[in-house]
Formats: sequence, structure tokens, C-alpha cells
Amino acid sequence: MKNLCLTQIALLTLLAVAPFASADIYKCSGENGLAVYKNFPCAVESIGSSATATAPKEPAATPAPVAAPAHRPASAKVATAAQTSGPKREPVVGMSAAELKNSTWGQPIDVIPEEVVEGINNTWVYSGSRKVVLGASGRVISVAP
Repeated sequence: MKNLCLTQIALLTLLAVAPFASADIYKCSGENGLAVYKNFPCAVESIGSSATATAPKEPAATPAPVAAPAHRPASAKVATAAQTSGPKREPVVGMSAAELKNSTWGQPIDVIPEEVVEGINNTWVYSGSRKVVLGASGRVISVAP
């Protein structure tokens, strides 16, 4: 009888305290469109998460391309789509997020945001304890192979 009474008191105590425990959970779109649940807001690239209030707006009309200068030195190189999407390379400091996704490391396993004075740095975590830190500017500021 005494054990039953203690069990009932413990159960009632747990039920009384449970409503005070809460956490925000965010649904993000991960690799290949799979749902990923996180305890922090989704990355900017993530669409369809509960952290995103509205769908992105369509961009305004694209301005007409600016004509190239008439004279270009023969030594000047012009980057073409074929050159920028060429062979994959290892992540290096200065890469953009898009270049990093297209690198030999590909998509990260996890993204950990960290608030800093300049804004938010995102640490992209890969297998084998490899990490890349993207600064608030969206460029790679650190690579840990």
C-alpha cells in the first residue's frame, strides 16, 4: 500500500512538472529534399521549414547584360560556366557556399550556427570530424580536414 502511494505521488509530480519543459523544433529540408528536424532555425537555403514564414518571392526582372569592353588584353581570362562547374576540388578558404557544396566534400552531415559579432557563422560538419566554417559573409573562413 505504501509503495502504491509513493508511486502515485511520483507520477503526479512528473505530470505536474512536464508542462514546464518545452523546446522549439524546426523542420528543415535536408539533402535530397528529406525532412531534417533540428533544435535551431534552418539555414537560409532551407525552404519549407517552420522557421520560414513565407515562400521566397520571385526575383524582379533581370537587368539587361552590360556590354563587354571593346578592348580586352589577350592575357585576361573570362570565367565561363564550364570553368566554374569544372572538376570538384577540396574546400579552401574564400569559397562560397555554392562552391563548397560542389566541392569534393559535398553536402554536410550537420550545420551548426554560431552567433558572432559580425552575424552568424555556420560550421558545416562532415564525416571523419572534418569541418568547414562559413563566415557571416557566406565565404569559407576555416577548413579543418
